Amino acid sequence: MQEIEFNLKDILYIVVLAVSVASTFFATRHKLKDYIIKRTEKLNDIINDMNVKLEIQNVKLTHIENETKELKTSVSKTKENLAKTQGSLNTILELKNK
Repeated sequence: MQEIEFNLKDILYIVVLAVSVASTFFATRHKLKDYIIKRTEKLNDIINDMNVKLEIQNVKLTHIENETKELKTSVSKTKENLAKTQGSLNTILELKNK
């Protein structure tokens, strides 16, 4: 068998390679953690903004619904008043024609 000899140059090469791999791994891991944290915060901000906008829309919708109910009530009362007025006019015309 052939003996494998390690020179100082070979050992340094292996050590530098190992350190390089380890540092790349930890740097990438750190950058990935930072990216995930920043992205999560950004998405949470977007969700909070959308929740605020949704709440504003709900308030506007409630206001519009209340106004619609008030208008329907007003129209109903106006119809009742018109019906009473029409009945009174009919009565007046009948009395006038007699």
